[in-house]
Amino acid sequence: MSATREKGSRRGEPHVSLSGKELHTVTVAARAFPYRIEEEHPYEPDKILPQDRTAMRGETVEVLPADYARGMRLNAFLKEGETIEQLTSGTSGTTELQFSAADATDTELINWIKDDNPTVQQVVNASEGDGEVAARLLAAEVQATGNDPRKGVIAGLEAVVARSAD
Repeated sequence: MSATREKGSRRGEPHVSLSGKELHTVTVAARAFPYRIEEEHPYEPDKILPQDRTAMRGETVEVLPADYARGMRLNAFLKEGETIEQLTSGTSGTTELQFSAADATDTELINWIKDDNPTVQQVVNASEGDGEVAARLLAAEVQATGNDPRKGVIAGLEAVVARSAD
């Protein structure tokens, strides 16, 4: 069961998924990057099943267009000529990895809060004043902290939600 119809050999070169969508081969620079693949249904060969996957830093994977666009916006992939060693040693000429709560999935928000331990102000600022994003961040805070969210995060994000409702 292959996720692609043909394989290429060069990074960034497009390939084709089972549904005919263009795939891009990338190396993940972020700590983890959730993405989707397409697999053939085991009992119905004409049916395609989307499967969630997570690639870890340094893994080279083929991603669908939506994941490629999201990864590019977030600087989640290595740039041409860049290596993981350069990224982790700080010798890369690129900027630090970007995080955008508005573009992140709910799982990415939870992992960001768990793994990166952002301050209360960083979590509130990540909402960028958007009530919908603030509500998602609040739910992620509850999940990430084992149902024990920080009071400052609750107050700050509820204020953003209230302001956007007006």
